[in-house]
Amino acid sequence: MYKIALIGAGQIGSRHLQALAKSEIPISVEVVSRTSQSLVEAKERFEHIKGTGLVKSVKYFQSIKSLSNSIDIAIIATNSDVRRKVIEEVMQYKKTRFLLLEKVVFQSVQDFHEIIDLLKISQVKAWVNCPRRMYDFYLEVQKNLGNGEPIVCDIRGGNWGMGCNSIHFIDLISYVSREIDFRITRSDLDLEILASKREGFLEFTGSLRGVTRNGSKFSLISDKKSNVPCVITIKGDTSRYIIFESKGKAIRAHKSNNWKDEEVQFSVPYQSQLTHLAVSKILVTGQSDLTPLQLSFEFHKPLLETFTQHLEHVVNIRYGSCPIT
Repeated sequence: MYKIALIGAGQIGSRHLQALAKSEIPISVEVVSRTSQSLVEAKERFEHIKGTGLVKSVKYFQSIKSLSNSIDIAIIATNSDVRRKVIEEVMQYKKTRFLLLEKVVFQSVQDFHEIIDLLKISQVKAWVNCPRRMYDFYLEVQKNLGNGEPIVCDIRGGNWGMGCNSIHFIDLISYVSREIDFRITRSDLDLEILASKREGFLEFTGSLRGVTRNGSKFSLISDKKSNVPCVITIKGDTSRYIIFESKGKAIRAHKSNNWKDEEVQFSVPYQSQLTHLAVSKILVTGQSDLTPLQLSFEFHKPLLETFTQHLEHVVNIRYGSCPIT
């Protein structure tokens, strides 16, 4: 039986827990949160799910030290500002084989370097939970566009949280284009920096533009005066997709069909429908469809640097890290 630790039982953490109820392999789960209220709410959400019966036990703690000494995989679903400390504590007191990390993973390049080195020494493999790589629909998009040809990707919508969500889209562009080398070429972020929905964190609006090494181009546009859902447009030499995730539909066209538009429906799974699949594959095969931490660092780095530079320019204060989560 595999042993899973879930550290962080807030909004996203509780969804991970709900997904684990659907595990198709025998597991035991240990949940850690600093606040008892989060544990109570997470337990209620877990018990609302009709499970497979393969979760043999669930225990709830308020300290990492209370976890079992040996863990197969730890899911770190805390806020970004404490994630490095949490990982270091897990590595210091517990033995684990794998980590699954929420994002934004860390708030500074230095934290990435420190944790990547620590995991390398400890021979622990880690992945970052950018789950669009697990969507069947985006597998189709990748098959039709990821042939080495440069693509153009445009993501735009109203106030969609550039700070916390840009990494999702950079990861998606990498997945679809099979490119891993990114550069931000132009930053037109708004001078007004917003408070995040999560207390103590910041958000950005405006636009970012960039390129990949093979010549693919991308733009991320968040309009602070609008609440229009995001639209993702991806164009290549042989296919084009206009994607409305909020509606679960897309308009696709292929050169082989004279660029005739076709509307298709697709499923956007919730996190509570995904985690057990990711965890099972990691535990059984040692591999994952998700992004390895080292690769995700390459996507985080230009974003963290751009956001931090903009923040320092606006407030005229030097920041050691970027307060996004």
